[in-house]
This record gives sequence, C-alpha cells and structure tokens, in this order.
Amino acid sequence: MRARSSAGQSNGLLSRGSGVRITSGAPSIKKQHFVPIIGEKMLFLCLFGTFLYIFCLIFNDYFYLLHIRLTYCTYILKTLKNDLNLRVFNVIYGIMKYFIFRKDENGFQDWIRSIKRFRWAIRTHQAGAKNDKEYTEANLWYVNYLAFMNELNPAQKEFIKIKESGHIPPYSLVTGFDISFIYERWLEIVANSKLNQLAEITNEEVGKALKKARKDLCLSRAQVAEVIGIRPETLKAYEKGERTLPFDMFYKLIQFLSFRIGILEINN
Repeated sequence: MRARSSAGQSNGLLSRGSGVRITSGAPSIKKQHFVPIIGEKMLFLCLFGTFLYIFCLIFNDYFYLLHIRLTYCTYILKTLKNDLNLRVFNVIYGIMKYFIFRKDENGFQDWIRSIKRFRWAIRTHQAGAKNDKEYTEANLWYVNYLAFMNELNPAQKEFIKIKESGHIPPYSLVTGFDISFIYERWLEIVANSKLNQLAEITNEEVGKALKKARKDLCLSRAQVAEVIGIRPETLKAYEKGERTLPFDMFYKLIQFLSFRIGILEINN
C-alpha cells in the first residue's frame, strides 16, 4: 500500500478529498484558439459584414423603396424651399408691385396720398377680403410708414397726418421747423428701402435659367437653336451670358421651355 501510494504520488495523482483535479504526470498541451490569432475585432467585423450582406439581400426591395421615398421627400423639400424663397422675394419686390414711388418730391407727395390706401388694404383684408398680395405689401409699407413717423417730432407728425388727409396744414404748424428735414428722412427711410426697389436681372442669370430649362427637357443646343431660328453658337452665347437675350427670342423660347428667371416664372 505504501509503495502504491508513493508511486501514485510520484505520478502526480491526488486523492479525491483534496478537491484538486487529478492530473497525469505528463506535461499538458494548451489548445491554440482561433480568436487570438486573427483578433476579436477582426472576427466581429467579419461576422457583422456577413450579417449586413445577408440583411441587404433579404431587404433589398425595401431599401430601394426607401431610397425612392427619401429622394421624393428631398425633392418636395427643395420645391417648398424654392417656393418659400420666391414668396419672400415677392413680398419684398413683388411680381406686380401695388406701390412704387419716385425718389423725388412728386414721389413724396404720392406716398403721402397712398397712406390711406395702405390702411384700406389692411382693413379690408381683416374684414374678409381676398386681397392677400396687396395686403402683404400694404402691411409692409405701413410698418415702414410707422418707422418713418418715429423719426419725427410731434409737430412734424401732425404735418404728415394733415397732408395724408388731403388738407393743407395751417401756417402756424409749418412755422418753426424745416420741412426739408421731413423730405430728407423720407428719402432715407422710405424711398431707398427695399420695398421701393425694382428687381434687376443679369445676362448670366438669364443664361443659367435658359440652360437649365433646356437640359430639363433633354434638348441639345442644336435642337433648340433650330426651333427658334438661330445658330447653336448664338444660343451658347446667350446661355453663357455673353450676349443679351432679345425679347423676340425670349418670346419664342417661353413657348416650349419652362424656366424661372428671378420673379418671372414661365411654365410650359
């Protein structure tokens, strides 16, 4: 028994009661794992890529429909943005201006007589009249009128109110202050404001709009030039803004092209 136990101890065998795993006397060989060799991150990326590829194969149609819907939503948002920019531009400049004044004393008198019309357009709109464009422009002009009145003293304000009512201010009112000061302030605040400016357009803007309209219809310069009766080189000069587009050419182009130039919107 002693010899066997000693032999067992020499072979590395321990009793069960010791709570230690029984091992053999031969040296243990560690297994080579796959993960430490290529790295855990690389394995994760490979598995994730495989999963993503399978996922795309299964839901390919859904992704395509989602792409179409996102593209359509983007187009709608761009359209709304362009319409909003056009509305803001039209509020300031107006496609057809209801109020425009010369930058001289005659324009000053016209502006005074138009103050009643500002109020009338605002009141009729509040009463239910469908004069949205005139109301919007009149409201901006009235705000401009209030800003002008804030720059005047009480006597000068009374002078403007009597003039806008169509009466002649009494001599006692106009004595004591320089009427030219009122006119100078009017030139600065009213006459030179954006509301009293007419929109302008350059040859480059016309050419850019013309080129975009032509490409939207997938037409070449030669095709458009043949329709309106000019050479392709001439049309190219119009599109580059090197030459001014004559009105007769413009009148021909708007009959089969659809394009927007500043505040002028031409639809086919």
